[in-house]
Amino acid sequence: MKGMKGKLMKKLKTVKQIGYLNPDRILQVIDVETLMKDIEEERKVEIGTKHDFEEKENVHPSISKDPVCELGVLSSCCKESKKQSDFDTSNCEELKKQSDSQMEILSSNCEVLKKQSNSEIVLLSSNCEELKKQSDSEMEILSSNCEELKKQSDSEMEILSSCSKELKRDSDSEFEVSCFRRPDMDSGTLFDPKLLAAFEEAVKEHIRSKESAQLENTSKNHKYPFFQPEDQADPLIEFDEETNPLEEFEEKCPPGGEDSVIFYTTSLRGIRKTFEDCQCIRFLLESFGLIYYERDVSIHSEFRDELWRIMGEKSLPPRLFIRGRYIGGAEQVLTLNEQGKLRPLFRDIPINFSEGPCNVCCGLRFILCYNCNGSRKIFEHNDQEEEEGGLWSKCLQCNENGLVVCPLC
Repeated sequence: MKGMKGKLMKKLKTVKQIGYLNPDRILQVIDVETLMKDIEEERKVEIGTKHDFEEKENVHPSISKDPVCELGVLSSCCKESKKQSDFDTSNCEELKKQSDSQMEILSSNCEVLKKQSNSEIVLLSSNCEELKKQSDSEMEILSSNCEELKKQSDSEMEILSSCSKELKRDSDSEFEVSCFRRPDMDSGTLFDPKLLAAFEEAVKEHIRSKESAQLENTSKNHKYPFFQPEDQADPLIEFDEETNPLEEFEEKCPPGGEDSVIFYTTSLRGIRKTFEDCQCIRFLLESFGLIYYERDVSIHSEFRDELWRIMGEKSLPPRLFIRGRYIGGAEQVLTLNEQGKLRPLFRDIPINFSEGPCNVCCGLRFILCYNCNGSRKIFEHNDQEEEEGGLWSKCLQCNENGLVVCPLC
C-alpha cells in the first residue's frame, strides 16, 4: 500500500497546475480506501450526470481528460449535488412552514365565516319573527276593519229599511190625499177638512222633529259647550268632573268674570305687535264659538283702569281671564293652544249661537251716545235766563270718546 501511495503522489506532482480551475475542483489527498469507495459511488451516478459533464466539457474544452482530474471533477459534482439536496430540503421545510401558516389562516377565516353565518342566521330568524308579528297585526287590523264595514253595512241597511217605511207611508198618505174630495164652491171653505187636518199634522211633526234636533244638540254640548267636529275625539273626556284644570292658574277675577270669559284688548294700531297679538287671541276665541266679553282699553278708559287695578301694574293688552282665573297674555295663550291645554279650560262656558256680529254695533260693542251724539256736551235750557237761552254742560252718560256700551251686546 505504501508503494502505491508513493507512486500516486509522484504522479500527482507531475501533473501540471491549472490556474483557471475553481477552488471547488481542487483535488484533495485522502485515504485510498475512501477514495475507491467514492469512485464506485460516483460511477453509479455517472449515467445520470453524464449530460452535465458533457456540458461542462463544452464550456471548458481545454481541460485535460486525465483520470485523476476526472475523479476530482466527480467529487466536486457530488458535493454540489449534496449542496443542492440540502438546499432542496431547506426549501421543502420553508414550503411546509408556509403551507402550515396558510392552513392556520384558512382555519381562522373559516371560523370567522362560520361566526358570520351564525350571526346572519340569527338576524334572519329575528327578521322572520318581526315579519310574523307585523303580519299578525295587519290581520288584526283587517279583521277590525271588516267588523267596522259590517257594522256600517248594517246601519245602512237599517237606514234603507227606514227610508222604505217612510216611502210606504208617503204612498199611503198620497193614496189618502187622492181620496179627498174636490173643493166645493158653494161650501163655506174651499179646502177639505181632512186635507187641512193632514197639513196641520205634518206641520206639527216638522216642528217636533226640529225641537228634538235642537234638544239633542244642546244636550250634546251641555257638558262641553263649544263646537266639536264629529270626526274628532273630544279632549275634555279625559278630565273628570272632580278635576278642574283652572286651579293651576292664578286667581284674579275681573268684574263680572266669575262664570265667563273676559278678554282685554285694544283696537289702536299704533303698536303693531300689540294689535296683531290681540287679533290672534280674538280669532282663537271666535274659532271656539264661545260667548266671551271683549273690553277695549283704547275706547273706554274705565276698562284700562280696571285692568291696571287687577294686575297691580300698568299692563298692556291682550289679557285673558277665564272664570276668575288669569290665563296670561298672547304668548301664554298661544302656547297653551299648541299644547292642547287651552280647550279644556273652556268647560261649562256657554256657546254663542248667534249667526253673525251684532246688528246695532257691528261687533264694536260701543255706539254713539244717543244723548249728545258723541260731542260729550249737552245744552240745558234755563227758564230764568231767557236772553242766553241756556248753558252747555258735560254729558254724563258717555265716556271720554262720546261712546256708550251697546245695549244689545
